[in-house]
Amino acid sequence: MPESGDGFAAIGVDTRQSVGLRAPSKTSARYATASAGARILGGLIDAAILVGIDVIVVYLTLEICDMTFSQVASLPLAPLLTFLALLNGGYLATFVAANGQTIGKMAAGTRVVPADPGAHAYERVSFGQAVVRTASYLVSLLPAGLGFVPALVGRERRAVHDRLADTRVVRA
Repeated sequence: MPESGDGFAAIGVDTRQSVGLRAPSKTSARYATASAGARILGGLIDAAILVGIDVIVVYLTLEICDMTFSQVASLPLAPLLTFLALLNGGYLATFVAANGQTIGKMAAGTRVVPADPGAHAYERVSFGQAVVRTASYLVSLLPAGLGFVPALVGRERRAVHDRLADTRVVRA
């Protein structure tokens, strides 16, 4: 009987099924770690989406200010970069927290799950983990991108941001 703490467990109702979640079984397979190629593909797709959104935001900002593209350097840099960082971070964190997948991860067939080796496909990372994972991309990027190397060659294939957020990327 599930231990959901909601009163329905006392009468034998598994509330996970009522919200569309699969109950784990003893035979459910653990998900295999995503390949380096799938991670790179998902990252490239997400980067293309984010760059496209950023270009549109800058274009619309210039239009609103009645400026041309040659005047882009006149825009206040700190507020613009802060807005774009929050927008990009929001995209990554919200998609990962909602379903474990950004659009790039969906296309590449990968998903972010808790690092617990027994994590099942229905388990989601918390919003806090998703935010930590997103903010930790900077830690992975700063030393010349070396924080991503363990995701490509390591035994567990967990980058620095995965370790900091206690997550892993698996095949969906």
